[in-house]
Amino acid sequence: MSKGEQRKYDPRTFKALTYHDATPGFRSGADTPRAYLERSLETIAAREPVVKALRASHPRWLPGYQIKVLDGNHLSSTEHRLKALRGTWAAPLPGQALVVLDQQRMLITDVFLNDPSAAAPPPPVPTVHCKVPRVIGLRLATARKRIGRAHCRVGRVRRARSGRVGRVLSQSPKAGTVRARGTRVKLVVGRR
Repeated sequence: MSKGEQRKYDPRTFKALTYHDATPGFRSGADTPRAYLERSLETIAAREPVVKALRASHPRWLPGYQIKVLDGNHLSSTEHRLKALRGTWAAPLPGQALVVLDQQRMLITDVFLNDPSAAAPPPPVPTVHCKVPRVIGLRLATARKRIGRAHCRVGRVRRARSGRVGRVLSQSPKAGTVRARGTRVKLVVGRR
């Protein structure tokens, strides 16, 4: 149907067009939801005199004021759709949507969509590094815990004769060094 063409109304054959009926055109790129809404609003405006003549509108909630209702949703990309609705366009998608409803006509007059994929990408996930802790002088069990909390691993543990039995005498790499997560820290521990 072209823009200027109007259909003849016959109650026996009338079928109201819905948003769902227009989705194949959205998928193919032949139409957009915004253009569809604009055409719908033009049709409503053209038929407004008939609606007023028939007194087919709802009474105003607050006499003397034109009331519009703003409603919306926000779904983060981690909120998953119901499995049964994943294949349909009727299912909610991540992002923000605001809808304006004209209370007197009970018609949606505007839709504002915010597609999160069009926005800037999220910041990268910070990588966790191993910052080698100072463990010299600590008992081996305590040194192991500190190394693990720093996102490092205990590497080779060598024993050397010393008066400081059971204590860490040296470490490699040295304290304060930043390496990849899971880097092995070699220890030398005193023995008799």
